[in-house]
Amino acid sequence: MIDLIGLVILVPSFVLIERRVHWEAQTLFYNLTHRLDVALVIFSLFLLPGVIVHELSHFLMAKLLGVSTGRFSLIPKTLPNGKLRLGYVETVKVDFLRDSLIGFAPLLIGSILIGVIGVSKLHLLDILNSFIQDPLHQIKPSLLFLVHQPDIWLWFYLLFAISSTMIPSASDRRSWFLILVFILLIALIAWLLGGAVWLVNIFRAPANSLLRAFNLIIGLSLIAHILVWLPLFGMRYLTKMK
Repeated sequence: MIDLIGLVILVPSFVLIERRVHWEAQTLFYNLTHRLDVALVIFSLFLLPGVIVHELSHFLMAKLLGVSTGRFSLIPKTLPNGKLRLGYVETVKVDFLRDSLIGFAPLLIGSILIGVIGVSKLHLLDILNSFIQDPLHQIKPSLLFLVHQPDIWLWFYLLFAISSTMIPSASDRRSWFLILVFILLIALIAWLLGGAVWLVNIFRAPANSLLRAFNLIIGLSLIAHILVWLPLFGMRYLTKMK
């Protein structure tokens, strides 16, 4: 239950701060260049590693599922609804299950990469465990250990860029409703047949583990975006005053 509550709190918080960071960056680049097209190009370059991971995730999942792909683009474009599209991969229309998996791919691959960077490159789990054991005396040693990790700024930037583009777009989520209905239907049938307790006992442990891992990924992403938002806010405010 605690993991589920954490998910409900963390995901909306992350989405809100992610959108704010994107707005701050786009506004800053526009204030510096006074040209919308140039600002959008700079913004797309700012998030380019994440955009590449996002679109390649769609592409690779489509190929894995035997779905034909069409054009592939990393060029930013403002859509008629006013939203910015940083890239796209065209796929043929398929059944809702494969369509959902293709749309889910950036979140899956992005989460895995963030986990690898956070655990293997930045050693954040070791830092977190040390801090939990002795928070009063481990703040300074933990921060010093973190900032002395090899290529910390490169890995931090990649973690930020990947997490900032891993949330599936509205088009990526178009078939998720049908998947949710399907899952709820299976759960209802299991409940009517008296197998609800059996299903809960089977899936409770792995579901809790997945939720805990995903909460950690979202938590790392949220912290990274807060750390990026602060200097962006300051620079955007200074450029506005000129």
